[in-house]
Order: sequence, then structure tokens, then C-alpha cells
Amino acid sequence: MQFLSQPGESARLLERWGPEAEEVHAASPYVTWSPGLGALLKASTFRLLTQVTVGDLATGVTKVQALRRVLQAGGLVRNVPATRRLHAKVFTVPGVGVMVGSANLTFAGLDRNVEAGVALPPDHVPYWLEWFEGQWATSLALTELHLEELEQKAAAAKAAPAQHAEEVWMPERSFAQDVALDLERNVSRVVMCNSNRGHEDPMVCEEWMLSTGVAAAWEEYDTVSTFQSLSRGDIVLLHASGIAKVVAVGRVTGPPRTAPPGHMEHIGPTVPTTQHHVPVDWVPLTHPVHWTNVPRGTVKEPKQDNLDSIRHPLVWSLFNVDAPKAAPPGSERQS
Repeated sequence: MQFLSQPGESARLLERWGPEAEEVHAASPYVTWSPGLGALLKASTFRLLTQVTVGDLATGVTKVQALRRVLQAGGLVRNVPATRRLHAKVFTVPGVGVMVGSANLTFAGLDRNVEAGVALPPDHVPYWLEWFEGQWATSLALTELHLEELEQKAAAAKAAPAQHAEEVWMPERSFAQDVALDLERNVSRVVMCNSNRGHEDPMVCEEWMLSTGVAAAWEEYDTVSTFQSLSRGDIVLLHASGIAKVVAVGRVTGPPRTAPPGHMEHIGPTVPTTQHHVPVDWVPLTHPVHWTNVPRGTVKEPKQDNLDSIRHPLVWSLFNVDAPKAAPPGSERQS
């Protein structure tokens, strides 16, 4: 372990690490160009996690030009959502070490200011890489088109700084990402809808619900009161009990309704049972999420600790619905 307490020590460390690195995973709220950043960009893979506010751009503590140079060098940048505040400064270099401290990825932070930090040996990399991956998975990509928008917003902020000082810039989000952020912030009611299919059964029940845009339950089960209490904006987890995985997540878009046998909206095979439906905009998950200790029943509102056990994997999967080669945290232990 090396202690970093003198101006310029952090810069010299990163300048030494950069040419040795295959990968660099950096987290810093503020970013400007510096020799340290230039050295890190020599790595084959460079990922930067930051949090751009319009006020920071207007005052210059973060520079659009520095972010643009990262992208032009082939680096990847993601912006932490406004639901949480990034304050960490962590530089993880697999096979080399980790630098954790107070210094931002700026010329002032690395070269000029009196900062404090530590350089940790390579055996600390797994912990900090796991931390980075968790933040990265639920943050939003920043592209060259976004930088152009940022420059315009920064110019407007300079003209009216009081109106923009704390505005966290966010790119346009997909519906899946909106649902993910609601789950992360725990601001919406969440209900589990159990499809009851077995291990070998095809996804018949799920396909009915996904193709017709509803969550459904049958009158023979004790679900009437739960369905009647659902309202617009609630989140529904479609759970396949036989494989113990959530296969889709959706948001309720309207009031519940009933579909008696023979009704045009009655779905599935002919069963002489009234169905209860609620309209849902579904997001099928590329990576279904395993759920142990799932609530028993057809439609249930999970307890907070039970929901917390799968919240992060669900958020990750919603942010990665188009990433078939990836895998959600912990998925390697699932079948």
C-alpha cells in the first residue's frame, strides 16, 4: 500500500500505471484534461463513470472537451443517474492496482491540489471492480451527440446560472430504463404475477400476457382484491415459478378489468373461469432474474426485504435488455 498526500503524487502514479494497463475503470465526478488522463487512455479498454451537471460544465470543473477526447480515443463514458450522487474517486487497473482518494480526474485534482489517497495492490482489484460494475450497469451511456447537447446547455447555464446550477444532465431514456430507475429509487408499488409454468413447459402463459399486453390471473385463485387495487404506474414482475425467474417487467397503464369465459379478451385455452386482467406495458428480459424465496400465490406484493434481494439484478437486466452477451450479477449460479 502506498499513501498519496503530496501534490502531483496521484498524477505520477496514474502516468506510470497507464502504459502498463490493459484495462482501466475510472470513477470521478469531475473530469478535465490532464497528463494522467492521457496516460490512462493508452489502455486497450478505458471506461469512465462520471456525473455531469450543467452547472459544473458552466463553471468549468468538468470540460466537454475532455469527455470528447475520451470518446475519440475509443473510451466509454457513462453518466450516473440523478437518483444518486457520485462522489467517489476510484481508479481500478486490473493486474496493477487501485487508487482510491479525494482526487478527481482533473488537472487540479491530480497535479496541483493537496489531496489524500492510497494506492492499493492488485489483490484489491476484485472488490473495486465489482463496485464499479454495479454502478456502471445502472448508468447511462454518453455519446458524441450528447456532448453537443451538453455544450448548448452549458452555454444557456452561463447566461442564467441560477436556473441550471444543480441540473444533472441525463440523455433520453428508454421505457425500460425509466422502469429500472423507478425500481432503483423504490418509488413505485411492485407486484409479482406468477405464471405457474413448469420447468419443461413452453412459455405459453407468458406469451399470452406479453402479446396481449396484460397481467392476468384466474378467479379460482385469491387474487381479486390484489388486482382491484392495482393502479396506473405500478410495476408488475412476471415470474415463471417452474424456473424461479422473473422473465419480464412492466408498468400498469390502466384500470383492472374482468374477462369471463367466452369474452373476446379471455386469453389462453378455454377454461370456464373468469379472468382478471390489468393492462401492462411489458419489457421482456434478455436476462431473466432468478428469485429465491419468491412469495407464494398467483399475485402478491412482495415484502421489502424480499424485493430488495432481486432489486439490483432487475435494474441491471432492464438497463441491458439489448445486451445478449452479458449476464446479470449472480447469474452464473443459475441454471
